Amino acid sequence: MTEPSEPMAVDSHSILFEIPEDMLIDLVMARLPCDYIGLCASCCRRIATIVTDERLWYRLAARDLGSKLLFLTQTTSWRKLYKELFCLKSMEWRAINREQDQKWPIARWGHSVVVLNTNSFLVFGGEGNGALNDVFQFDCSKMTWQEISCQGVYPEKRFGHSCVVYQDRHAIIFGGSNGQQYYDDLHCLDVKTWSFWKPETEGEGPSSRSSHSMSIIGDCAYVFGGVGGGDGPFRFPTTLPADFWKLDFSQTPWKWSRLEVKGTIPSARFVHRVVTIDNKIFLFGGRTLTPQKFNDLHSFDTSNMTWTKHDDVVGTIPSPRGGCTLLAIGRKIIAFCGRAARDVCLYDGVYILDTRAQPMRWSQADVSSNHAPSPRGAHGYGYIDGNIVVFGGFGAPVPDPCSEGESTQETPLDDIIFLKLAPDQDSSMNVQPEIVASSD
Repeated sequence: MTEPSEPMAVDSHSILFEIPEDMLIDLVMARLPCDYIGLCASCCRRIATIVTDERLWYRLAARDLGSKLLFLTQTTSWRKLYKELFCLKSMEWRAINREQDQKWPIARWGHSVVVLNTNSFLVFGGEGNGALNDVFQFDCSKMTWQEISCQGVYPEKRFGHSCVVYQDRHAIIFGGSNGQQYYDDLHCLDVKTWSFWKPETEGEGPSSRSSHSMSIIGDCAYVFGGVGGGDGPFRFPTTLPADFWKLDFSQTPWKWSRLEVKGTIPSARFVHRVVTIDNKIFLFGGRTLTPQKFNDLHSFDTSNMTWTKHDDVVGTIPSPRGGCTLLAIGRKIIAFCGRAARDVCLYDGVYILDTRAQPMRWSQADVSSNHAPSPRGAHGYGYIDGNIVVFGGFGAPVPDPCSEGESTQETPLDDIIFLKLAPDQDSSMNVQPEIVASSD
């Protein structure tokens, strides 16, 4: 983002001096990309006067980074925050000290993490020496865990489920597996009252599956892919449904429908990752049963129900992987970690996809390896107050004592690490750059 130099003089009788400040901010918002604002400010004193106005930078942040991201961020300077998150040029890994007397969730993978507000995130379920259905909340301002005792009927223990938040209140859980069977049920946790309830739906819904994707745009959730099959351990699934479903929350009861889509549909896969930008769903990575891994990029436009495969992406493209981190910050997508070829867990740096570039471009961020996460996959993650938070996952596989040959079992993790996207940004979180102690 271009910084303004000393602005040139402009005739005080210019029409720009006649425009009210609020209207001038509207004009800048409507007409100028961020990269040109500093340039225009260096040529015009009138525009230079609003460059320091926090109202402008708040609205630019809402326009280019998204209102949801702003809801999950606290700041004393929207200008500084916008510069950091728009450019993503200054990031660092940080972690927290673990209090020995604090109750800590057991190590797990295949769980869900959803961010509730600027201070906390929620963990549900996962696999940790057996499937789980517990609920924990982490307070980022106090750096403390609390196990939540919820009312209502808990979902069956599971991992590989999806969990998304609707209207900042309803954590919606779909599917998953307990290692012996797959689920096609839908549950809702009201995070205001901490009570589970089972929504009534109409229409035929998706088949039982795990390791699928679920994302929300507006009043609809979209489910793609996953893995399902017959009986037996989770590592021996039999089917890969490549279907695409919509759950419409605007109807009473909520309505499932299978989508008839156009374009180039992604091949069948599971442990892929998705993010939403405006009215589009971006899909990256995943694997098949063979197990072939992917690093292809697709997008689905909900306005015209069309899939697009982006074969023209350039730059430093992440290697094929499944179960990675994938998060949208404005119109950029951040990816790291995951499980790659030969089931090797990765941490090979942080990758950024610029979806505004033509063609779209991957690059590798300049992030110090100090306090970086250990290689992992199937971890939980989310954006909160200028940070990407990572919890748990599995690390390097170890031999399975109950199996012969080359069978392995995952090593579950229980650490929390933050990727601070704006290190100079004021934050409510007291994150210290120290390694988290692990009970492994």
